[in-house]
Amino acid sequence: MLAVSLVIAVVAFGFAWQQRNEALERAHVAASQAMAARSIELAEQDPRIAAQLALYSRSAQPTSESARALAVAVDANQNVVRHLRGGSNTVAGFQGSAGGNSTEVAISRDGGTLAYYSHYDSDQAVHIYDIRTGIERRLATGEYPLGGGFIELSADGGLLALEVWPNQVEVWDVREATKLRTLKAGDPSELANADDGLWAVAFSPSGRWLAATYHTSGSDDRQLAVWDVQTGAPLSQGVSRAERLTFDARERLLAWDSGRLRRFTTDTRAWAVIGKPHAAKAGEEVRALFPDGRALISTDSAGTTELWDLLAARRQGINRDGGRLEATLPTGDASTVVGSLDREVAIYDTALQSRVTLGSFAWPTSSLAVSGDGRWVAAGSLDGAVTLFDAAKAHTGEVLPSKVPKAGDLVPHGRLALRVVGSTTEVWAATDDDSGPRRLGLLPVEFDLRDDALAVNTDGTRAVFLDKSDPPITAEMSLWDLRTGEQIGRKETYLGYDVSFQAEAGIHFLADGVHIVVLGRDGPLLIDTRSWMRRQIGAEGSGAHAVAISDDGGTLALLNIRATVTVWRWAGGNLDKIREISFESHGAEFGADLTVSPRGDKVALIDGDGRLVIADVDSGDVVNGLAGNGGDHAVFSRDARLLVQPDRAGPVVVLRFWDTSSAESAGSWTIRQSRDARMTLTTGDRILVVASDGSVTASNMNIDAWKNLLCGLLDAPKPPAPYDRYLSGLDIDKPCRS
Repeated sequence: MLAVSLVIAVVAFGFAWQQRNEALERAHVAASQAMAARSIELAEQDPRIAAQLALYSRSAQPTSESARALAVAVDANQNVVRHLRGGSNTVAGFQGSAGGNSTEVAISRDGGTLAYYSHYDSDQAVHIYDIRTGIERRLATGEYPLGGGFIELSADGGLLALEVWPNQVEVWDVREATKLRTLKAGDPSELANADDGLWAVAFSPSGRWLAATYHTSGSDDRQLAVWDVQTGAPLSQGVSRAERLTFDARERLLAWDSGRLRRFTTDTRAWAVIGKPHAAKAGEEVRALFPDGRALISTDSAGTTELWDLLAARRQGINRDGGRLEATLPTGDASTVVGSLDREVAIYDTALQSRVTLGSFAWPTSSLAVSGDGRWVAAGSLDGAVTLFDAAKAHTGEVLPSKVPKAGDLVPHGRLALRVVGSTTEVWAATDDDSGPRRLGLLPVEFDLRDDALAVNTDGTRAVFLDKSDPPITAEMSLWDLRTGEQIGRKETYLGYDVSFQAEAGIHFLADGVHIVVLGRDGPLLIDTRSWMRRQIGAEGSGAHAVAISDDGGTLALLNIRATVTVWRWAGGNLDKIREISFESHGAEFGADLTVSPRGDKVALIDGDGRLVIADVDSGDVVNGLAGNGGDHAVFSRDARLLVQPDRAGPVVVLRFWDTSSAESAGSWTIRQSRDARMTLTTGDRILVVASDGSVTASNMNIDAWKNLLCGLLDAPKPPAPYDRYLSGLDIDKPCRS
């Protein structure tokens, strides 16, 4: 009885343990799905929280939903360099006449240094972030004005001007982390509007001069002072209603004062009115002034923002979106305006109409700064969040030299680019690094993309060229050395439409670099390029609608007329059939996109009706989904966890991701390109979208890379409240390494 009881107890324990594990797995899946859904919901509103939730969703359980959340979070954070500070998700109440909490940002004109502070920090310090190295450090300033105060960096980021209440400006040596001196802006005693603080602050390009406008006791008008930063002595001081200050490249101060632009020359200490006057509207406030005085941005009480060309005395742009468009003008780029409207930070054209969103916050933005070249943009929100954006990522990509193939040169399946130059053809291929397409060689033949076909072996040294004659009754096949451009051996002529002419889709090299597979009239052919001997693959007359091969040339997939995919492996000089996969399709006979994963472990098919079939080669397991009719060839990520289907939608390219374990959607990215961006080059785990002007946008298609990218953007990977809500009681690994 004891033995029987022991057996029963062991079985019961095992059953209970199994049930516990199943319950835990269900809890992990549920938490992963809930956080993924919330992440996707918050992606546009708060990309930082969306990234945190997506990371923990994937850590809780690697579901299709978590993959999609990662993709959406990466897309929402695509222009983010770093989330330097997370928001408090609340706005502090006002404290006395001096106002409430504030967050301020500044960027040096050379784009090397970012400075910010937030009253939500308890340490009363200014944070300095080196944009080039990504290193952040603290300046222990000890105080800054309650309710907000100006913070300004010199052009090279070496000096920091910090407004401290009341009416005082501290000048700090950023590199030495020491306070140089304190400049006093008039008498702050008995001021009715002491909380107004300084109205405007500006450093000269050399950092020698500092200008500010302020209130002082005994005067209803604002004052303007220019100091020598090295000595602290005032260079000029007097009454001024200047709203905006800036210095031009010649160290001259420009002040927008009551509808006119005044210039102060530091050498002569003389003021002059320049440009044409601009009649200010009632309630209008100048938001930004171009450093050479060419333009300004103003916003009126109705929420209308205008960009004025001061030299031509004409309005250049207008925006009636409403609200206060906080805007700033880069010093070296007169074609763009950086602005923030409510929670969104965006790039506008000079008509203030065309907009490219850089990112958004959970609460409205309170401060904005931009580097001189317009690339680096920093913004702070009302709840203390601070984010640095890279505006260059929001454009079409890096324009490569003109000799690089353009979108129209890519062959249908994207691995190669062929550029016809006169009666010759340049052959290009994608690379696994960031160097862009690589030129393999030059062939002394004129390639016709509509009829001819070309295949290159895996090491890029040899090419087979298949030329259809005119009239199309014969086809000629030849082997070439890409390094020398010389033909190897003799040509072979095939009669009577024996070969399908589908460019790269119809001809492939196998792993040995000697044998090729070609779609023939009666079925696929295996051809030895040394002798041009050929033999049928599979049964005579079986036919084939599509052929695909793995990156290493070792795994071959064929789609036949019976809607069956046959998988072959190349080993020991022979093709061995290892798997036959049947599926239901009513569209494969009208054309299908077939692809094999880089290592040959998975095969994917998208038929003419947009049905998606993904098969595991070793096990034969098949999952089905609906992919839609994308315009370009789908490709696997290197680890075969994702299938990526590029699709053109007007002037953009949409990358659609599919989880290969379930054939479910893993999100999509929209890439801004020219209207004729039409094909992709795959390179490792990256897809390069090429436009007609040669500009290239690279997108990563690897889940682990997405995780690492998001971890690198966050100041803290763990969202406190959502973590407790979704993961309380569960043991979850941290998604980011500390």
